[in-house]
Amino acid sequence: FRVPDAERWAQQLAAKVGPGWFVVIHYREPGYAIRPRDAVRDFRIEDALPVYEAILGAGGQVVRIGHPGMTALPDRPGLIDLASDALMLQAAAIERARFFMELSPSGPAQLALPLGCPLLRCNQPNIGRTYEDRAVAMPQRVINANGEDVTLEILHRGMFNRTALKSLDGYRLEPNSADQLVEGAGMMIKHTTGAGWRSPDNPPSFEQPGALTLPLENHLSLRLMV
Repeated sequence: FRVPDAERWAQQLAAKVGPGWFVVIHYREPGYAIRPRDAVRDFRIEDALPVYEAILGAGGQVVRIGHPGMTALPDRPGLIDLASDALMLQAAAIERARFFMELSPSGPAQLALPLGCPLLRCNQPNIGRTYEDRAVAMPQRVINANGEDVTLEILHRGMFNRTALKSLDGYRLEPNSADQLVEGAGMMIKHTTGAGWRSPDNPPSFEQPGALTLPLENHLSLRLMV
């Protein structure tokens, strides 16, 4: 896909975003007006702050997309908020981003792969959709009744989805920690390239890192960071 009237939107994007590389970030906040609260999908806003620091510290910029009701970003150079801007400007940012980091399950991430943007999907409560080779999924953690992290076991059993987990007494999902999110951001920075804006005609690709495990027979193009 290409953003319609791409040159015009790129010019508008350049008025807000510097010439260096940037990461598009989105997450679902609690209290989104047209959606009910969802403890599994709603994101703890404070957990985004270390991710911002990691990206800025690596020399990048953070471009947040979303809707006008989102909590304001900290006032800091390199943090750019497009949440109140036009959808097409947000799409233009995805088209030019080094990668898209979806901090919690939400709709805008669906634009990343069609626009050629590498994608990290964090806090996933279900594993089952097939992605192409520029996408990585980071599942939520599965905790059993004894408080043990049994995520790998549940993945191997093919039961990593919200419906199946309801049948297991005392099991619960916990969100990715801030440290895990920072690790995910670092992995994407390491395995993507870009000194400046990404060319929409030549999206970067990266080799599968050793940390991505569990190739699932029925989802061969899905990569997991566990």
